[in-house]
Amino acid sequence: RVYLGLGSFEGMTYNRLRDALASLAHFLCQRKIDSINLKFEKFEGMCTRRTTLAYVEGLRSCEYKFDKYLQEKHTWSLKKVNINVEDDK
Repeated sequence: RVYLGLGSFEGMTYNRLRDALASLAHFLCQRKIDSINLKFEKFEGMCTRRTTLAYVEGLRSCEYKFDKYLQEKHTWSLKKVNINVEDDK
């Protein structure tokens, strides 16, 4: 298990979520993990659809590599992602 700290819920933005998931993606890439299950609580006042989109964008951000001119290419990618956003009610 990996716990991802998002900081204070006050002032939470989609960009903060996206950045946090990008950090998680880099962690997964370093360890060659290609399948994950994510469980999040619903954020008060934030759209679940946009929140989930921010998660996915963050995870996908590390797939782009600046290795066009390198001999050794990085081929890691997530193959399976399950996202469960729980409503606290």
